[in-house]
Amino acid sequence: MSDILALEWEHEQVAGVLATLGGGQVRVRQCFVIPREPALRGEQGLPPDWLRSELTRLGVGTASQVLVTLPRDDGFVRRLELPEVPDEELPAMVRLQMGTKSSVSMDDQSLDFIPLAKRSEMPGREVLAATVPHELLSEIQRQCQGLNATVIGVGLAATAISELVVRAEAGIPGDRTGVSLVVGRFAHRLEIAVYRLGGVFFSHAARLSAGVDGETQSIVPEVSRALVALRGALSDLKIERVWTLVSPAEQETVTTALERRLNCEVRPLDAWGTVDTAALSNWPEESVKSQFAGPLGMLLSRESPRALGLDFLNPRKTVVKPDHRKRNLTYAGFGAGALVASLLGYQMWTVSSLDSEIEQLKFKDNQLALEIKKGKPVENAVALVDKWRTDGVDWLDQMRDFVDRMPSTERVYLESLQMTKVGSQPPKLVAHGFARDQKDVMELSSALHTSDRYRVMPYQSSKTNADSFYPWRIDGQEILLAEPEKPKPGAKSKPAPAAAPRAKEAETARRENAKDGTAESAAPSETAAKPPGNQAPASEVPASKVASANPEASSPEQEPVKGSEPESAEKENR
Repeated sequence: MSDILALEWEHEQVAGVLATLGGGQVRVRQCFVIPREPALRGEQGLPPDWLRSELTRLGVGTASQVLVTLPRDDGFVRRLELPEVPDEELPAMVRLQMGTKSSVSMDDQSLDFIPLAKRSEMPGREVLAATVPHELLSEIQRQCQGLNATVIGVGLAATAISELVVRAEAGIPGDRTGVSLVVGRFAHRLEIAVYRLGGVFFSHAARLSAGVDGETQSIVPEVSRALVALRGALSDLKIERVWTLVSPAEQETVTTALERRLNCEVRPLDAWGTVDTAALSNWPEESVKSQFAGPLGMLLSRESPRALGLDFLNPRKTVVKPDHRKRNLTYAGFGAGALVASLLGYQMWTVSSLDSEIEQLKFKDNQLALEIKKGKPVENAVALVDKWRTDGVDWLDQMRDFVDRMPSTERVYLESLQMTKVGSQPPKLVAHGFARDQKDVMELSSALHTSDRYRVMPYQSSKTNADSFYPWRIDGQEILLAEPEKPKPGAKSKPAPAAAPRAKEAETARRENAKDGTAESAAPSETAAKPPGNQAPASEVPASKVASANPEASSPEQEPVKGSEPESAEKENR
C-alpha cells in the first residue's frame, strides 16, 4: 500500500486529496483546497517551494507520488477522423493531424489520444486527441520536486471523470451502450463531456460569469451551445442520460432545466461514493465537493482502471512493427544451408567421424596431462629427497668416526654435540664439554686434524668452576667437515681413514685394568682422573719418598714417578 497525492491544477486554485491505494480500493485520508493569489498567476509562475509551504501550513501529509488533472481549457482537444489504419500506426498519424490543426509547434507540446469505439456509419477510425504545453508540465514537476515527490501521471479532468461515469452506470440496469452527458461545475469553470461506451467522445469547457445566480443560469445555455457544436458533426446523436457534478444548492435548478431542455433522465454523480472515506479527517464543504471529481477519478484509474484515459507524461507511442523481411531472409538462409548440407552430407559425415576421433584423442591427452600434473608434486618431492641424500651427510657414520677419535672420557668428556648443515655451507659439528687440562683440548684438536675429514676452527678454551675435576671448558668448538669427493661413475670409493690408535689403546688398557683389579700395576697415564675437591693429586709423589722406599731404583737422574695406587683407588671408587 502506498500514499499518493492527487491534485486538480487550476488557474485560481489547487484542490487535492491524499489517499492510500491497495486491495483494489482508494482510501481517502485528507482533502484540501489551496487558492492561488492573482499575483501568482502571471508569467513569472509560482515560487519553487509554494506547494510545499502551503501543504505544510494545512498540515497535509507527505507522499512520494503525485497524480495531476488539468482543466479542459488548459489543453487543445480535438476529435479526429482517420482512415482505417492499424493501432501501431495511429500515434504517427494523430501527431500529423494535430500538427495541422494546432497553431503551436508540436515540439512544444505533449500529445496523447484515446481511440474511440467504432461506429457503423463511419468508414474509418476516430480518436480524441489532446495536447498540453511543456511549460505547464514543467511547472507542475518543479512544484512536486519541492515535495520530494515524483509526478507519475498528468491527464485531463474530463477523461478522469469517465472512471466515475463507468462505475455509476454499472449500477443501472438495462442497456449501457447509449450516450451520456456529464455537466460539471468546478468553481467558475464549467466542463461538459459526452461519453459513449465508457470513453470520452466530446469535451467542451467555459468560464461562468460572476455571481452564483448568474453562474447557475449560464449552465443550460452552455450545454445547448455544446450540443449544437456536437450535432453539427453527429446529426443523429441522442442523449439518453445526464450526470451532474454541481453543489446541492443548485442541483434542483440544474436538474429541472436540463430535463426540460434534453427530455431525458438527470442524475447527480456522486464522486465520493466510489472511494473509502472512513479515514477522512476533514470533509470538504458541500459547495466544493464536485471539485475533487478529477483527482478521485485519477486515483481510481490508477488502482483499477475501467475506462481509457490520457497521460501526457506517458503518452501512447508508435508500436514498432516487426521486420518480417529479416525473418524471411533468415528462413531463406536456413533453407540454403539445409540444401548445402544435403549435397555435402557424405563428406560432412566423414569429417565428423575424424573430428570425433580427434576429440577423443585430445580428451585422452588432456586426461594424461592431468595425471602427470597431479604427480608433479610427488616427482618434485622425490627429486628433493634424492638431492638431499646425494648432497647430505651420513651423520651416524660421522658420529661413529668422531667417537673413535675422541680421547678417554677420564681426560675429556662432551655434554653436547650439535651436527648441522645449512644450505650450501659445509657440514659443521659444534662441541660443548669439559677437559682436565688445556693440553687435553689441544690433543683433541690434533687428533681430529689427523684426518682429512675435519677442519677444526681456531678456538680459545677457558677455565670454569662448574667442575673441579674438569676445570677447562669447551664451549662451542666448531669443527667443519670436508665435503667428500663424489666418486666418478665406475670408480671404487676410498675407505674412511682409520681412527686415532692412541685413543683406542688408552681405552682398551683402562678396561683391562678395571677387570683385573690391578690398578697399581697400570702404567703412568696422562688420562688419570683428577681427585675430588681441591686437594693435590695423589699420583704426584716427591722423589725422596720414592727413593727411600726403593733404594736400588734411586739415582740422581731418576725423575719423579707418579704413584699408581691412589689413582687406581680413585678409579675403583668411581
